[in-house]
This record gives sequence, C-alpha cells and structure tokens, in this order.
Amino acid sequence: MKALIDKSNFIGLDQCTWLFCGAESPVHRGALEAVHDYMNARTGGPRGRERNAETEWKCKTNLAALIGGNARDIALMSNASEAISMVAQAAVLQPGDNVIINKLEFPSGILPWLALKQQGVEVRVVEHTDWGVDAQDILRLVDD
Repeated sequence: MKALIDKSNFIGLDQCTWLFCGAESPVHRGALEAVHDYMNARTGGPRGRERNAETEWKCKTNLAALIGGNARDIALMSNASEAISMVAQAAVLQPGDNVIINKLEFPSGILPWLALKQQGVEVRVVEHTDWGVDAQDILRLVDD
C-alpha cells in the first residue's frame, strides 16, 4: 500500500514505523515550519497578530471551500480536548437532560461532560467490550 504522505515528511520516521496516534505523534515538517512562522509573527506585536489572523482566515476559507461551507461558521481549536470542551459548554442542556460517554475516551474528553452534572445533567457511561464501543450499546442508552 502506498502512503498518502511520504514518511520522510515527518520528523523521526526515518528508522521506524509509528502506530500510536495519540497526542504524541511524529511532527509533520510543514506543520513544524508553520508553528515556527506563527511564533515568529507573534514577536511582531500587532503586525504579527494581523498576519496570523490573515493566515487563520485563509485556512478557514480553504476549509469552507473543501466542505461547501462558510468560513465565518468555522472555528479552529488548538486540540480535540478544547473542541470537546467548547461543544459541552455550548450545548443547551437542562436538568434532566443526559449525555452519553464511553470509558475509552481520554480524560480531557470526558471531564467537560462530567462537569455538566453540577447543572443536573445525567451522564450515562457506555462500557467497552474488548476495547471497542458498539453503536448499538450507545443507542441502548439514548432516550427521548
């Protein structure tokens, strides 16, 4: 099978195959360069902030074109944990409502939902079977 991206584009893959895909994965050289450019722009004060805002807008515009959406409707988050937290905070949930999570999720993906218990939201937990969660197990916990 041919890879979509040559492994030489990633730091540290010249002598290994990386199968772990958590937060600690080899960095793409282009991503590292983009972070470097971002940090250099930040040292420019307001001009650097403007440059980074322009780059972010271009990224949103490209994403919108890719998915057939509107750049104004796209939010860029720094990581999945931040995105999950934002969704949990933005969800309009009332006492008596419930959410369903699973035990395989990383702690930072669970904590924003558990925090909703303080507002009277019930948190239901799906158990895993052999390190997998079946959609039917989730659906069994779904109610009105």
